[in-house]
Amino acid sequence: MLNGKKATERSPAASWVWRLVERRRSAFGAALTLGIKVGGTGLAFILFWLAARSMGAEDFGRLAVWFNAVSLIAVVATLGQETLIMRSWGEYMAQKRPAAARGALRSGWMTAISGGIVLAALVAVFGPMIDPAENWAVGVAAAAFVFAQVLLHYGSHATRAVVGVLVSEPSRELVWRFILAASLAAAWITHGSVSLAFFFGIASLGMLIGVTVEASALRSRLAKMPTLLDLSDQPKWRRRALAMWSAASIEACGQYAEVLVIGAFASPFEAGAYFVATRLANVFSVMTGGLNSYSSARLSALHFSDARGELVHMLKSIMAIALMLVAGIGVAIAAFGPFLLGLFSPDYVSAYPALLILAAAAALTALCGPAPTVLLTLGGETVYPRVIAVTLAIRLVGLFVVVPVYGALGAAIVWATTTTVSSLFLVRLCRKRTGLDPSVAILLRKG
Repeated sequence: MLNGKKATERSPAASWVWRLVERRRSAFGAALTLGIKVGGTGLAFILFWLAARSMGAEDFGRLAVWFNAVSLIAVVATLGQETLIMRSWGEYMAQKRPAAARGALRSGWMTAISGGIVLAALVAVFGPMIDPAENWAVGVAAAAFVFAQVLLHYGSHATRAVVGVLVSEPSRELVWRFILAASLAAAWITHGSVSLAFFFGIASLGMLIGVTVEASALRSRLAKMPTLLDLSDQPKWRRRALAMWSAASIEACGQYAEVLVIGAFASPFEAGAYFVATRLANVFSVMTGGLNSYSSARLSALHFSDARGELVHMLKSIMAIALMLVAGIGVAIAAFGPFLLGLFSPDYVSAYPALLILAAAAALTALCGPAPTVLLTLGGETVYPRVIAVTLAIRLVGLFVVVPVYGALGAAIVWATTTTVSSLFLVRLCRKRTGLDPSVAILLRKG
């Protein structure tokens, strides 16, 4: 006790200083995470550009189809564990239950590894059968990619929750892309051949190196905690993981379905052109993902610690950054879109109208903020999968009807329409169920 007050109470001046520090810390953390995410996007742009230039427009389209297929399978194989650990770790540490937190982490590793092994084996066996133009080497390399990506998905989310974004994001976004881009550059300079097996094999190696970095950081942090494991909440983890797995799988289908449908019902060339357009428009979702990566690392802990004011300040900080970036990126894509498409292939410039449509919808989605993360981590994990399931069903019907006639442009219109409607609806759900407005509109709210 000090002068009749508890030592933990702050004067008005001290409270103002504390809020200012928290706001600046939120802005700095979000900006740092976003910077790493942008660096990873730049590397992805370079490596896909090198692949397109080395392989040609048609073969690059085949790579795009395979890449989307195995990326979708990797998300499904993680079985929702990457989202579950973000919630469980923050919840249990806020409740002073480190043994339960360690148990959730251990259970998540085992589940993700099991899912990765099963789905990777299926890719190795059935991949070449579905695409007879590719041999067993492509199937094995693609299977390795699936397993390595599963480990990276879960490892990066676990590291983000336990250690922090400074370790999780570089190992997730930069390491494997840098290694793959360097390998593709070396092949291009020496006029070596670039095949699907080469692409997926080198990417898998880079991902495993990133996972090793994450595992080392996790061991160091866990060594400072009690070694007891509490697995008593496993039934609860399974229930939550099922809803989160459904949400992640449906989201992945929505993210990767267009290229697969275009490849099946149009042509590999159309699929490649659309893939490049989505990579460019993906800058908005990368920005959102970077901000969400930071917010998700703190969202659960702040919520379960009843730090409502700090949580609102964090959301305001990241949406202020998002608003400025959306404006700048939108102008850049509108002005330089044809040039950027032409870097991959002069024939891809025809996808500029599709790029503008995709970019407009992606910008609006970015301004809706981390609505999915808010719902999944703050108790809306059951309603969110239903919303995106309906969205995906409508999108797939639209794709099957439109793509055979209008190709990439039709796919862009379908994606933009369904994405815009679902994003606005998710913001409305957040306001209703959590009392939080995760969109850019939070900047207009006082308090």
